[in-house]
Formats: sequence, C-alpha cells, structure tokens
Amino acid sequence: MGQLYRGLRCLLGAVLCAVLLAGCAKSTTERIAEQLELGNRYLLETDYEGAVVAFQKVIELDPKNADGYFGMGQAREGQAAALL
Repeated sequence: MGQLYRGLRCLLGAVLCAVLLAGCAKSTTERIAEQLELGNRYLLETDYEGAVVAFQKVIELDPKNADGYFGMGQAREGQAAALL
C-alpha cells in the first residue's frame, strides 16, 4: 500500500510539473510581438545592430511577417546612414 501511494504521488507530481511548464511557454504570437517591440525600441535608440537581431528573430518565427521585414529595412537603412 505504501509503494502504491508513493508511486501515485510521484505520478501526480510529474503531471503537475508538466502542466505548469506548458502554461509558462509563450505563444509564437507573443514572442513575435515582443521582438517587434524590442526592434522598434532599438530603432528609436539608434541601436541598429540590436534592431537587426530583433527583427531577424521575428522573420525566423514568421517568414511572412511584413512588419519584421519593414523593421529590418529600417535598421539596415540606419546602419548605412551611420556609415556616411
């Protein structure tokens, strides 16, 4: 009886951990929104390298995301202007 109770507790603990971990994962949409916000913040701060990285992550997450490509273009334009 003791082993059964202990095994049941372990199983219940594992299921609880799995449910909690699954609830902590961010959706792709949330990650895209965060990266877009980060990229735009970097653009405002003229941190063009940081913006490129953030927008590249958006494009990796969703290759059809127009905002990611637009932001990438702005970041690349900022990099080019900084060289002049």
